[in-house]
Amino acid sequence: DPERPEIVIYEPLPNGRVILLEDWDIESETHAVNAMIYLREDRRKRDYAWDTTIFAYRRRLLPKAELIRMLEIAGFADNPPDRCYHCKQELFRKFWEEARRFGVSVVADGANADDPDDFRPGMRAARELGVRSPLMECGLSKTDIRTLSREVYALPTADRQSMACLASRIPYGARITAAKLGQIEKIEDFLAGQGFKAYRARHHGDLLRLEMGKDEMRRLLEEDLAAAVIALAKDLGFVYITLDLQGFRSGSMNEVLPRGGTHAS
Repeated sequence: DPERPEIVIYEPLPNGRVILLEDWDIESETHAVNAMIYLREDRRKRDYAWDTTIFAYRRRLLPKAELIRMLEIAGFADNPPDRCYHCKQELFRKFWEEARRFGVSVVADGANADDPDDFRPGMRAARELGVRSPLMECGLSKTDIRTLSREVYALPTADRQSMACLASRIPYGARITAAKLGQIEKIEDFLAGQGFKAYRARHHGDLLRLEMGKDEMRRLLEEDLAAAVIALAKDLGFVYITLDLQGFRSGSMNEVLPRGGTHAS
């Protein structure tokens, strides 16, 4: 049922020894609360024609009751710098419950060899709960993964922009709400629909700060397009709409953290 939120579990055949889990939710508002990723990402996943001779995955669906509501996780909605730790801790616990239910002995995530150099508090939860990171263990960087995806497996995801959790668009210490996540999603969905490749809609209360790829900044300032962005942002409740002159940079909200605190722990 395409309208039913679900967790999708991919289990390698034939022995079923490793389990990879993704949190999906089709409905936009609860999607932002539960999955913190894009509605359009779900649509894309449903359009992929995965080569089962390469991946040999079997899919199992779990009911909505099994989902974790992120905003109900203690320590998450208050948005401290270690927000991701609290989130991943709850998610991995749920994943282990499901893994044991299916008789699976390994839970794996998608962390790669570049991640330890960034601020990734969620990696601490993975270590504490025994979650494996095969891409990182193999020393594969983001560039390596894209190269393999493109040149070896011809995957449609090879050049897809990375999409961080929507909560990462909100400054640390500012409370995360479903309404804010919905505003962010609508702005970024509009930018994606206009063909932009690198962007973030940073939420600063009544101020919207747009980070764009430097080669796309000029296009955003075209009169008709700028007017459309302003109209949408105003309709969503923003008062001020700004363009960050430093351009797009992943993890820019971490710039306020002490230098020693920006390493994954």
